Amino acid sequence: MKIKNNTIEKEIKELYREDISKLARNAGITGVGEIAGNIITYASNVLVTRRIGPTSFGIYVLATTIFRIVGIFSVAGLDNGLIRFISLYQGRGDKARVKGVILFATKVAGLLSLFFFPLLFLTAPFTSTRIFHNPDLSPALQIILISLPFTTLMTIWLGGIQGFQLIKYRVYVEKLFQPFSRLFFLIILFILGMKLFGVLIATVLSAVIGFIMSFWYLNKIFPFRKDQLSPVYEKKKLITFSMPVTFVTFFFFITRWISILMLGYFVTPRDVGIFGAVDRVLPLVGLPLESLNIIFSPMISGLYGERALSKLENLFKVETKWAVSLSFPICLTLIIFARPIMRIFGAAFTEGSVVLIILSIAQLIRVSVGSTGPMLMMTGHQNISLFNTFFTAVITITLSYFLIPQYGILGAAIANFISVVVINTVEVIQIYYLFKMHPFRMDFLKPLAAGIFTSLIILLVLQSDFIKLNQYNIFFLGILCLLFFAVYFLWIIVLRLSQEDKLIIKLLFQKLGIVKQ
Repeated sequence: MKIKNNTIEKEIKELYREDISKLARNAGITGVGEIAGNIITYASNVLVTRRIGPTSFGIYVLATTIFRIVGIFSVAGLDNGLIRFISLYQGRGDKARVKGVILFATKVAGLLSLFFFPLLFLTAPFTSTRIFHNPDLSPALQIILISLPFTTLMTIWLGGIQGFQLIKYRVYVEKLFQPFSRLFFLIILFILGMKLFGVLIATVLSAVIGFIMSFWYLNKIFPFRKDQLSPVYEKKKLITFSMPVTFVTFFFFITRWISILMLGYFVTPRDVGIFGAVDRVLPLVGLPLESLNIIFSPMISGLYGERALSKLENLFKVETKWAVSLSFPICLTLIIFARPIMRIFGAAFTEGSVVLIILSIAQLIRVSVGSTGPMLMMTGHQNISLFNTFFTAVITITLSYFLIPQYGILGAAIANFISVVVINTVEVIQIYYLFKMHPFRMDFLKPLAAGIFTSLIILLVLQSDFIKLNQYNIFFLGILCLLFFAVYFLWIIVLRLSQEDKLIIKLLFQKLGIVKQ
């Protein structure tokens, strides 16, 4: 048996050890960064909601949602263009074209942000009063728009950093420096007595910090401003790729955020605030997949360019399995402890518990199909992605229009759930049709079984009168969540890890310095 296991491990190593090693190394970096960043962000959101309440938080959520829509057209898909073309040209050793795409993307995005900023700033009163019937939204939107040029260029440069596959620098900026600086500024401004205004100022200041740090790291990796190398501009290629991506991102954003906008139109800022608090928790479910996507996206471009489809399929399945294995316990935790988790934001936010359950399941469905979106985008099928997201946006808007006026935030959750199921089903079918590959493996049943067994055990524990009395204690809730994760991963071990899993864990531990290489 030992000889057989060694043979399997040797075959895995020979087949795609280098790629899995890269995935494992960067997964450790992004995983730690994502966890730290989400803890800081979650702490910031709890601090904000408890300080300003659901109504003011609803105004903030609406303002940031409008800001993000503008940001999509300001970035114009050029960040994804940099991921694709830097990875491609760097692999060929073509530094002149690498420099060209960085400079061109920076100039175009910078000019677009300077165009949209005054346009939206001046029309903010009209948007606030005529569309959302809330004049208090106008000053909030105008303040947050100040950060548009900084956020736009930060996004562009982070795409450049990701294109070089030096993921740690993106993690430092996006998951550590920016959220930590926002939390720091929030504390200072709240001590000074500010409320909603303080939240908006902290958001702007943290964007400036992200802007500075992203430029510093990209210039460290590739000194594009000081390098004497003459740039070669591939303007047509970059624009041809990026323009469809802009609308893909826009329709994807609409699919996710149209509920916020339509809630703002049909119901009260208070309901928007409750739904927005739920949305601040949901990224925890998708955290493993998002971490892996940051690494996997440029690898897709490189492997597809080499026509190494066998490696690409293997990594697609590995990435999806690990994303599901890590996301499933998070999803189950949010479902079982939905009400206590929402109460952390404040007693009024417990009304969003059912919404949290519905949307957590939707996010797990999205994770369970893996990186279908990046697979289409990074293999040059961005027009298919555009069609997918447009079609899904239409479904979401239609369902939201009929469901939100009647059911409020519950209707918004149902509309989002259906749209997630539709787009991910369609993308799995397309991936199989185009590449004859899919993300599923038989050992997906292991995390499924582990999750079911763990849930049954925890539900039995929750019947205790002592636990019922202490379920809203934050410290005690944390212990219960940790217990859930411990039991889940114990079941995973009982159900036995595959040789491939053991190899990945070994590589991951080596890269994190836990074990010697």
